[in-house]
Amino acid sequence: MGWSKRDFINQAYAEIGIAAHDFDIQPEQYQHAARILDALMAELNVRGVRVGYVISANAQSQNLDEDSGVRDAANACVYLMLACRLAPTHGKQLNPETVKGAASAYGALITSLANEKPYIAYPH
Repeated sequence: MGWSKRDFINQAYAEIGIAAHDFDIQPEQYQHAARILDALMAELNVRGVRVGYVISANAQSQNLDEDSGVRDAANACVYLMLACRLAPTHGKQLNPETVKGAASAYGALITSLANEKPYIAYPH
């Protein structure tokens, strides 16, 4: 099983200095972060960066513990980019290494997707 949406959210919060084991992250904060995650992944889809993420049918009440569908190669990119989106909503300054890491992970993901051979199904 891959990462759940909760896994991405917890890792992003940890990246901005709000670790779940140190802070009591409220259910509303998880739902808020999940909506930002959905918006981020929809934005990536529009850019043609498709990593298997399943966007929630109901943005108000999401099951955060389901498998997100994200391929493992994209995990770092997703949580680092989510951290970049979450930090301002919590009045946090990002570590410059987080910003560099997000840009690097995004570049690596784009490169890996560009190098994939497309699957073409031929009629029988």
